[in-house]
Amino acid sequence: MIFNILNSISSGVIIVSEDYKIKFVNKFLIELLGDVSNKNNYLKKLNIKNIELFLERKGSIIKKVFIDEKQIILKIKIKILNLDEKKYFILNCENISKEKSLKEIIKLKNQKIIMLKTILDSSEDVIFIKDNNFKYTFVNKSFTKLANKEKKEILGKNSVEIFGKKLGKIFEEQSQKVIFSGEKSIELHKNGKYYKNNKNQLICRGINMGIYGIIRDITEIKKNRDEIYYDGLSKLLNRNFYENIIKKDRKFLENFYSIILIDIDNFKEINDTYGHLEGDKTIKIVAKFIKSVLKKNDVGIRMGGDEFLIFTDKYLDEAINVGEKLLYNIEKMENNNMGISLSIGIAEKIYKYEELEDVFKRADLALYKSKRSGKGQINLG
Repeated sequence: MIFNILNSISSGVIIVSEDYKIKFVNKFLIELLGDVSNKNNYLKKLNIKNIELFLERKGSIIKKVFIDEKQIILKIKIKILNLDEKKYFILNCENISKEKSLKEIIKLKNQKIIMLKTILDSSEDVIFIKDNNFKYTFVNKSFTKLANKEKKEILGKNSVEIFGKKLGKIFEEQSQKVIFSGEKSIELHKNGKYYKNNKNQLICRGINMGIYGIIRDITEIKKNRDEIYYDGLSKLLNRNFYENIIKKDRKFLENFYSIILIDIDNFKEINDTYGHLEGDKTIKIVAKFIKSVLKKNDVGIRMGGDEFLIFTDKYLDEAINVGEKLLYNIEKMENNNMGISLSIGIAEKIYKYEELEDVFKRADLALYKSKRSGKGQINLG
């Protein structure tokens, strides 16, 4: 059972006996370095020729491994574990390269806890177990760093007692949902960093023993995501988000929705007459008004140039209200020296299995009709 747990953590683990023979290599490292016929060859792949010499080094070492011409950078820590009068070397290999796997699935069992604790405490993942009363029964060292408390201050207490009412209540509600519906994932912000908190039921021989979870620092991932999916000028989401997230995410497409396409009238003339700086200012103004009409579950996107899109779970009548409010706000805008106006096309998903591209085409045709019919108006597709 212990090996099932080690096979689900997000770092490589090698267990070496005192006679320097590899007893176990976990799934993460096998998938990373490739399967070999002789487990002892994993030390050769990692270029570790002498474990005793390795032990003399303090802290950890950085190894560069090339797999199919792709460089993988590993941070390797080694610890000695004495168990049942036998000595084992535990090598924990953290993948710190950009290609580091984002998938984290962990199943904890309360067996051979000494060996498990040694390995989990060397992981940068924040790992914990709660009982059915939502009180912590196990936390690793990374958890104590996140909570800024000693283990003895954490064990036997709930999330509110550890993290305070605001954040603790969020954790408690998430834990309750896990009991009823299985795995839950939330993002949270603490001390200037972003974390993803995944929890799942801890089932042992058909009995629910509580909850296990992993909290992962996703600050860099979120930063990179922002760079990919956000438009710097308008501060809205960009076309990449539409193409890669909305088009491929079932939560956006399974239910009914409407598409609102928005185009700035005479934008080329604004650029030609007032210059590109004023053109950029116009983009920012329109984006600000778009943000002002967005409600819960609405997504505002700058598709490119002077074209914007609002993706909303609202039906057609409500989507029309959004468009009309946007036109009214622009019309009543003070100091509109450049005469900014908008043309809008709106289309609603008509039936359950209608494709997104078909809804978009109808909205686009409606937008074209608005521009040809005098601009500053709404048409439906």
